[in-house]
Amino acid sequence: GISFDKRAINQLVGLVQAARKAGFDPYLACGYVSYTAATQQLNEEAAKLTAGGRLSFDDAIKIATKNSEIPGTSDHQTALGVDITDKQYDDYDYSKMNARFFEWLDENCAEYGFIKRYPSDKSGITGLDQPWHYRYVGAVAAKFIMENNMCLEEFADHYEYQK
Repeated sequence: GISFDKRAINQLVGLVQAARKAGFDPYLACGYVSYTAATQQLNEEAAKLTAGGRLSFDDAIKIATKNSEIPGTSDHQTALGVDITDKQYDDYDYSKMNARFFEWLDENCAEYGFIKRYPSDKSGITGLDQPWHYRYVGAVAAKFIMENNMCLEEFADHYEYQK
């Protein structure tokens, strides 16, 4: 199983149950990731890249951070971020995932307090293109964010501007 913030676990369970009721079979690929685990993941990715001896470890780390988030910056460390897919994948390729499932998820996630955290069309703002990653923010904020086609950074800017 995955670890998730206990304050939002019931909403995550509700979202998964609703998806199943709608005829989908959601897979929770990744929840909470500790700083230690994130560091280990990054180092393993870099080690694979240096295996042929063509790259220095520093260069490999730079490349690896494109595939793995830098420890201390990952949304997964909040225990409020979760990767949700339509089945288990060895490699994440959104174009091969069930588009109908993600349409349903995007239309219904806010009801349970979730947003699509790293939408493809917002990667210039968020720095990541991970359209399978959802984040719990609470129902009120989630509805506003999803209805206005925002990412979390745009919502934060909007909120600051309104003060």
